[in-house]
Amino acid sequence: MDSSPFVERPKSFIESPVLEVNTLKFQLKDLENQLALERLQHEEAIEALTKELTATQKKADELSGDQLHYYEAHKELKVQLEAEQKENKDSISALQKENQQLKADLTRYKDLYEDLRANDDHELSVAKHKKKSLEAEIQKLQEMNEEFVEEVQKQVEEVRNLRSIINERDEEIDVLHSKIHNMPSANDIEETTLVSKKLAEQVEYIQELEQKNLAQSEQIKQLHITKTNSEILKNENTTLKAKLAKVDELNDVNNDLNMELLQLKQERNKWKIYLDEDDDVKIEEFVKGYKALKNESLLLKSNFGRLESELKESKYKYNELFVQHETLQKNMNALTTASDALTKLNVELEQQRDLAFEESTFLREQLKNLDTAMALNESDKDKYVANLESSVEEYKAKIEKLTKENTKEVSNKRHRSEVDDDEDTMRNFQNNISSLEQSNFDLENQVTRLMNENALLIKKLESIEDIKEQKIRILQLRNNPFMKDQLVKREQLEVLKRENDDLLKKATFTETVPLSVYESLQLENQELERKIHELNKRIQRLREIFADKSREFVDAINSVLGYNVEFQKTGKLTLRSKFSDQGSLVIDPVNMTLKKHDMNEGFDTVCDRLIDFWIRERENLPCFLAALTLELNELGQSAN
Repeated sequence: MDSSPFVERPKSFIESPVLEVNTLKFQLKDLENQLALERLQHEEAIEALTKELTATQKKADELSGDQLHYYEAHKELKVQLEAEQKENKDSISALQKENQQLKADLTRYKDLYEDLRANDDHELSVAKHKKKSLEAEIQKLQEMNEEFVEEVQKQVEEVRNLRSIINERDEEIDVLHSKIHNMPSANDIEETTLVSKKLAEQVEYIQELEQKNLAQSEQIKQLHITKTNSEILKNENTTLKAKLAKVDELNDVNNDLNMELLQLKQERNKWKIYLDEDDDVKIEEFVKGYKALKNESLLLKSNFGRLESELKESKYKYNELFVQHETLQKNMNALTTASDALTKLNVELEQQRDLAFEESTFLREQLKNLDTAMALNESDKDKYVANLESSVEEYKAKIEKLTKENTKEVSNKRHRSEVDDDEDTMRNFQNNISSLEQSNFDLENQVTRLMNENALLIKKLESIEDIKEQKIRILQLRNNPFMKDQLVKREQLEVLKRENDDLLKKATFTETVPLSVYESLQLENQELERKIHELNKRIQRLREIFADKSREFVDAINSVLGYNVEFQKTGKLTLRSKFSDQGSLVIDPVNMTLKKHDMNEGFDTVCDRLIDFWIRERENLPCFLAALTLELNELGQSAN
């Protein structure tokens, strides 16, 4: 049973370009989804604003009343706002100038960045070419050094052999000299001459060997010089590698600076949205002007609130006065109708009085003339009756005339009341027109405000899209695994081509290996080291995660079950109860064994009793641990 707490290392870890393409597609899809979400949010905001616009229109349609004073106050505030905008035009122009200066700085920094990048690329290519040539020279010098060392060793062996021969010859010369002294004959003289010739030849040979030795020492000096040169070239190679690493670091720093530049550009675009394109304004002046405008706006808002409260009070008073006016108008109309009725009654009563007076006078005349009439004849009676009838007709004509005059007066009064009603309707119509004009003015202001906000949102969206594209480009330049993989593949392909060319040039079998083969193996070794480094980082991260999770697991077991668990390297578990420090249990889950460790007598007896009952009889380890926890808790409480 393998109880290793670490995740097994994968057997093969090969980065596929298809996976990189899929990741890039996923990132592109994610960005498109974010853009769609922002567009949906923008549309939702527009819909909400349109709903508010319709609601305000409904409210404006429902509102009625006289708002002429409010309209005039709003016009005054608008005039004040225009005056403030004219005063702040200078600050806006300053901000526009600062914006243009920032644009010029940005273009200058971009040009400087392009120049630096071109110089870095040129220096990098030159350094790579120089590195390759130096590596080839170093390899050749190493081979020459090895050959010269072998030749020097051979020459040293030859010199040693020649020295041994010279020593032997010296011994022979000594022997011959002794013989010459002992045997001074003619044959000896010939032998001595021969020996002297041989000695001269040997001396010449020795001189030649010494010259060869001097030449070889010169060659050894040259080899030392070449060795020092090779070491210098190696040092230069290491310095060039360090420079290349610094170039990579500078590229990363450059990409970070580009990201910061984009962030600054994004912040500048946030300011730029609220300004015109040709404005050149400094941020400090803009902020100062904004603070001043904000303070003035607060002051105007306070004045506007005060005027609005006064307007509400005046409207309330106007409504009260209007109601009082209407009530007084109604009372006046009622009084006029009552007075008209009274005058009519008075006229009728006066007419009746006049008629009664005339009737009384007429009756008096009749009573006076009655006595005389009694004595008249029939012809006089007929005349008298005719006179009465004529007087009755006159009375009827007068009554009809008075009734006609009365009807004319009533019709004139009705016409006058209808004219008053028409005037009231006209007044109400004018009030409605003024309220509608005010609501129309408010709606036009709201529409212009919404259009300005919509334009600002469109500018923000365009700037965000532009900066997102630039960020993606910089991130691809800074950390792009696909481009790194393509670069490694391109280098491997070039090395393999050179290796193939070198192998084709060498038709015969030799024990030496071409330099291109060594370079290809070195590249493969570097790639494997990079993958091993990445895998080690991943394994280290997994180990840290596993250690954290195992620590959480052990803490959970300690807090819930009451045991501190320790995992040993052999796969065993050590359990320590948090209710007692007098002993521990060692469990082997592979061999299914349980051992006691560092226990006193009381703890040992309790543990043995529970082991006999729960493990040997019932073979239940969880119940044993639970019972042991209860026993230790009771022992601790009794001891306390």
